Amino acid sequence: MKFDQNLHEQVNRLFASYAKPDSPGFAVGIVYNGEIVFREGFGQATLEHFSPITSDTVFDVGSMAKQFVGMAIALLAEDGQLSLRDKMNKYLAEFPDYAKEISLANLLYHTSGFRNYTVLAYYMMGYHESDAMTSEEVYDLLLKLPSLNFKPGERWEYSDSNYFLLAKIVERITGKSFGEYAREVIFEPLDMHSTLFRECHSQVIRNRAVSYVTHPVAFCSPYLYRDQREGPGAFHTLISNYEHVGAEGLCTSLEDLFKWNMNFLGNRLGRNGSDLIARVLAPGVQINEDIGYGFGINVGKFKGKKFYGHDGAIHGYTSSMMHFPEENVSIICLANHDLEGAWEYRDRIIDLIFPGNSSTISPHQSSLVREVDPDDRVIAGSYQNPRTAAIWRVAFRNNGVFITENDHWEFELARVEPFVYRVARPAMELRFALDSAGKVSAIEGFVGEQSFTFVPFLQTLPCTEELAEYIGEYWSRELGITFIVDIDGQRLIVRNKAKHFCSMDLFYTPTIKDSFIAYDPHPKSSQITFLRKEGAIDAFIYRDYDGDCREDLRFVKRNKLPNTGSRRQRLRR
Repeated sequence: MKFDQNLHEQVNRLFASYAKPDSPGFAVGIVYNGEIVFREGFGQATLEHFSPITSDTVFDVGSMAKQFVGMAIALLAEDGQLSLRDKMNKYLAEFPDYAKEISLANLLYHTSGFRNYTVLAYYMMGYHESDAMTSEEVYDLLLKLPSLNFKPGERWEYSDSNYFLLAKIVERITGKSFGEYAREVIFEPLDMHSTLFRECHSQVIRNRAVSYVTHPVAFCSPYLYRDQREGPGAFHTLISNYEHVGAEGLCTSLEDLFKWNMNFLGNRLGRNGSDLIARVLAPGVQINEDIGYGFGINVGKFKGKKFYGHDGAIHGYTSSMMHFPEENVSIICLANHDLEGAWEYRDRIIDLIFPGNSSTISPHQSSLVREVDPDDRVIAGSYQNPRTAAIWRVAFRNNGVFITENDHWEFELARVEPFVYRVARPAMELRFALDSAGKVSAIEGFVGEQSFTFVPFLQTLPCTEELAEYIGEYWSRELGITFIVDIDGQRLIVRNKAKHFCSMDLFYTPTIKDSFIAYDPHPKSSQITFLRKEGAIDAFIYRDYDGDCREDLRFVKRNKLPNTGSRRQRLRR
């Protein structure tokens, strides 16, 4: 491994398209053996004032905040002020009885079963990114949830609610706001003077980058903004006014993250030095298996190498920090736009640093691309991931094989051997399993250490008359909200009755019987499956593509919409 001028120039070339006065961009850093070997800014922190991004520019880093909550919990445990075995109700007694079964370890390792408040609020309840959603509103929302997604400890499922609640527990124990406690025990000891948890949306933050998006209404459906788009390169500012911290809410700079990263190599916090870091990086265990998550930080293998780190994405910002302990290399990437994620460029930097270990395989590599074997054509068809509800459609075109995901994204397959294919981005391998009749019984996919399965289905498209039985108002007891389901051609449209807009306001296309899927650029896609009672539609179950703690949300049918007036008129009533 060699960090020289050539590598420096290669990394610079990666970001060359952003190094201009009319583009947002990135702050990028590389650390090797405890030494900063690369720190550069590309593009503008504010397009209005042409303020270039530097290593001191402050970004909102989204879920990267979780590792600081994890450190706060570790410090309190070190002082004997809490135990990971403690039950949640010891500190938050006002929660329903299920809190008696949730340990702090369940919250810490994402095994609590709590639904994700950010998903519920922003995607379903009609909150907009620019709304000043407070910690009190989040807390009230979680208090009203009558049940969990699953029994605590039953499985792992990432949820922002866990770390919001851990921050609340820190506040109950210390008598201080979480931001104040983090500043006293983490930021000040590490000289992270540009880092803070933003607990007031109107707070002035020096050197802060503005976030930019390529559509004017974020977290809003294509139905609402499709006619407002201005084409590629048209940026819009996205104002973040939220005031809830813990799962997110951290503002920091590349320079401060260098200090935080160095602390993992030589800890200056607490009393127990390296032992504290070892505890923070120790992954949780579920049914005798590591879950790959420590104290607010991912731990495992990436491209065959041990790593720890975390990504973040919020309101147009994306971020990533990843450390490879055996190679002693760290990569930090921060962005103030939604064009390409910081993690995508992190992966490209990793491929430059470890060129012989890249798992990114181009479908156009001659060693992989072969003429399509006629026998392979049996793989064409429609498939669904039973866990995430994602839809794949495999088709042959121009002597190539393509997958369309959720009727939106498309990627090409590179044939390795019969019924085995690879994909470049995202890097994955696909194996098509055949039954005794020679038909595809499943697609087995592999991304790094993770696997997934898609199963085939035959699509039956209902006619307009058949769609009519789905029309009506549906109510969620958990969320206290009503959605209107109506027809738009051969699709359904679902809208929040009480809000002007909502991310669930989407067009749903039929797939298998009583199931519909919709594409949304932010949660990617969602599925609604209607339930019947004595043959009649009684409710629908809502699930999202990522399994983001909102599956199995039940909406009960309350009444049918009148058949008078146009669809738009009915929706506006």
